[in-house]
Amino acid sequence: MGFGRPPKEFYNRSLTEGVIIPGMVNAHSRSELSGFSGQVASNIGALNFNLKIPELLNSVNAQTVRKAALKEIDYAFDRGTYFYNDIATKPDYADFLRSVNRFQGNRFLELNGNDDAEAEEKTLQAMLAMNHDHTLFPTPNSIYLSSPRILQFVRDKARFTSMTINVLEEKEEFDYPFEKGSLYEQMQSLGIYKRHTELYNTHLLTYLKAMHMLSFKKLFLVNLNQANRRTINLLTEEIPHSAWVLCHRHLSYLGYHRRNLELLTQSPLKLLIGTSGAVTAQNLSIIDEIYEIYKLGVLAPEDLFKSATFLAYDYLEIHPARIPYFLFRGASPNLESIYNTKKAVVLKG
Repeated sequence: MGFGRPPKEFYNRSLTEGVIIPGMVNAHSRSELSGFSGQVASNIGALNFNLKIPELLNSVNAQTVRKAALKEIDYAFDRGTYFYNDIATKPDYADFLRSVNRFQGNRFLELNGNDDAEAEEKTLQAMLAMNHDHTLFPTPNSIYLSSPRILQFVRDKARFTSMTINVLEEKEEFDYPFEKGSLYEQMQSLGIYKRHTELYNTHLLTYLKAMHMLSFKKLFLVNLNQANRRTINLLTEEIPHSAWVLCHRHLSYLGYHRRNLELLTQSPLKLLIGTSGAVTAQNLSIIDEIYEIYKLGVLAPEDLFKSATFLAYDYLEIHPARIPYFLFRGASPNLESIYNTKKAVVLKG
């Protein structure tokens, strides 16, 4: 099942009946949040969810966080997921992830902070972590949770590599630059709003372009739940090389209902599949994610498999020699049958 001939060594092995699939890529995961399923209310919204992350992580020790993450990574691997773009909020967790054998992806350190003092503290932490680990990428969370100082730091330190950013998750993001709407009012009431003069009265994507935040070698635009035709056309004109990452279960859990899936799939933006964290998506498995997206009735299984494998390999520049293949024993070559297979057998890697 796939778009190419299997490696030569397959022809010298006796395998049981089943389906062989190349490893599926998780293009946006938050394995750091693996142990908190059931501790975040559904329909909470993106801002409240992001604000709750520090509280969750501070409620348990680092060892508990790591143990839960290993369990979720193992579960995803056993269901054919092998590669991640993982986002951590703490440098020590990102450093731990480097030692996990089944994790072979990019590691991003997320920097949140709306005021200058918090931004300075976060960027200093990032500098120290990056001096220790040159393969760690800094990244913002979103426009409204990242001060200009954080965006400038990310731009200067990672512009020629990769950046991932959550953008246009909720419709209120369109109102935010004009200092109106529920997102702006909520941030004001919580005392975390600081006026970004560069952003005031400006479209979010225009602001990102002015801040040189659309010029990365690899750019992962996560969610785009509220992207309309005008926005998609703007993205198409400015950054046709970028990837759009669909995290369906995560957004559904937060209470968002997507209406632009067909519009986005018709654009030249490269579709990749992600899960975000098990706290909202139940697990980090891409076959589980694909199955839930398929039930929406918009994307065919072959398109979903291609996005999770060959399009992802191409965009992430993953060499074929690094890709393991998985045997789903007893499965028929259809999505539901593969999904119902409890555990895959890794054939390579």
